[in-house]
Amino acid sequence: MSLNPKNETTDSQNADAEIWRCIETIEFKFGNEVYTVKEASLLFVYEIGVENGRMYVIALSRNYGTVIFYIPDDIFELISERAASLMCSPQKYIADLIELKDTEKALLQSTAAVGVTREEAVAAVYALKDAAERAGHSAAAAARALVNLGKALNDCYKYPEGKTNNWLKMHGFPMRRKGKGRKKRE
Repeated sequence: MSLNPKNETTDSQNADAEIWRCIETIEFKFGNEVYTVKEASLLFVYEIGVENGRMYVIALSRNYGTVIFYIPDDIFELISERAASLMCSPQKYIADLIELKDTEKALLQSTAAVGVTREEAVAAVYALKDAAERAGHSAAAAARALVNLGKALNDCYKYPEGKTNNWLKMHGFPMRRKGKGRKKRE
């Protein structure tokens, strides 16, 4: 890894492209036919999990609807290494990569109509992806701070004891329930 951010972007592009090429070669069975992930044209991931020690992916594809395929161990090792370098789980990395590639395809189609080259568009998508990865850490810290703020506000906003239902109602608190109804005696 170099200190030059442009080289880091190029390195991440190369690593992601290599992993994506490997994923595209994975075969799955649909009906009685065997297809590759590349032929399916994946849109997004429904679920990623582990079954019998093997990782599986359930995803929506443009050409075949919902597809299920297993990640081979050698590709899983590549994915795990890349995910560790990004400080995320392999499942999140696979899901993000699949959605990124679908977004990249849509972007390339729309930019071709405008006259932007493929290289410029791909560079912009990867720059956005890298910025989002860097912002993910600060977003997580902001979410934790927001949760702590909510807890602090909740502690300040305690239910007042000993106030009448009328007072509670007038000040926006939920009213207490009266005890079980007493039977009227005649």
